[in-house]
Amino acid sequence: MEVTLLGSGEVTGVPPLFGDLDTAGAERRRRRPGLLVETPEAAVLFDVSPDVREQVREAGLDTLDAAFVTHFHHDLAGGIDDLAVVAPVMDVDVCMTATATDHFREERGHLTDAVEPETFEHGERVDLGDLTVVPFPVAHGRPAFDTVGFAVEHGGSTVVWAPDIQQFRPEMAGGEAYRNADILFVEGSPLFRDELYEEVPFESEIDSAEADRTVLVHVNEYLDGPTEELRAAAAERGYELGRDFASYDP
Repeated sequence: MEVTLLGSGEVTGVPPLFGDLDTAGAERRRRRPGLLVETPEAAVLFDVSPDVREQVREAGLDTLDAAFVTHFHHDLAGGIDDLAVVAPVMDVDVCMTATATDHFREERGHLTDAVEPETFEHGERVDLGDLTVVPFPVAHGRPAFDTVGFAVEHGGSTVVWAPDIQQFRPEMAGGEAYRNADILFVEGSPLFRDELYEEVPFESEIDSAEADRTVLVHVNEYLDGPTEELRAAAAERGYELGRDFASYDP
């Protein structure tokens, strides 16, 4: 299983509008969230960010079997227009929750002739060639959005993608699927912003996953602090700071 982190930023990306890397205190750019998983039999994209065209080109991807969307917010699904152009030609399955599908139809009604999303249930195992994807529920602080993460299984290894969460929901159907991954990609911004999720001990949420490796995504130097400080703070907790287009071996 080849894993490429396509985007480690959040809604603005880094640098933000009218900013540059120096004013953001960033060593390099951060695109909006995205993960690519490739095996001998499947190529799957997790989240379709507004930066998806650049991400796909930079990754050298020339085929795609499916795209899974965690929820229909701009930073996670803003590239759906680009994907809709090629999805019918390349026979790409676009998979999202029923509520995300409703948002898609309301906000992108002009794309419904090109893309008809496939829906899934929490905990439902979806097989794509030699890859298995298991969606699990997470809390995101916005009840109108049924937000999920994904456990991606291949050959005894598991990678978990949870880029935008407030809490895990192990008490819900399928809610345990985030645990015991070889690599957990998880939102990091609440660790660095005191005003986010004050009622949730977020480090405890991350540690409850009991992953072998934890990679922080959905961070923004412009809001969270310079890259060097974020990297040191992550390492102190036993985590890693994600980097766009880095490859990870589970």
